[in-house]
Formats: sequence, C-alpha cells, structure tokens
Amino acid sequence: MTMEQAFRHAVEVDTQKKTVVFAGEFEHAEHVQELILTYGPDPRMAVSKGSMSATLEKS
Repeated sequence: MTMEQAFRHAVEVDTQKKTVVFAGEFEHAEHVQELILTYGPDPRMAVSKGSMSATLEKS
C-alpha cells in the first residue's frame, strides 16, 4: 500500500469511523487483518498508541 493510499484510509477512518482495506478470500483477509493488528505504533507519527483495530465482515 502506498503512503497516499494509507493516508486516504486514515482520513476515512477519522471521518467515517471505518474503511475497507481488503476485499477477497477469507483466508487472505485473515492474513491482512493479522498484519494490521501486529503492526504496532506508527513510527512516522510523533504520538501513536499502537496498531489500528481490524475486523472482518462478510460482504
């Protein structure tokens, strides 16, 4: 994901309280969720409490 895409997702989370970062097979979605949950604090931010939350939803 590019920095621009990540920023758009962050803005959407701030304004809409959620964003879709992946849509596809469940097993792959679980992997993407795990990556998000284990990312940790964002090193590009002066204040970052930790990873974002991530949930899976069926479409």
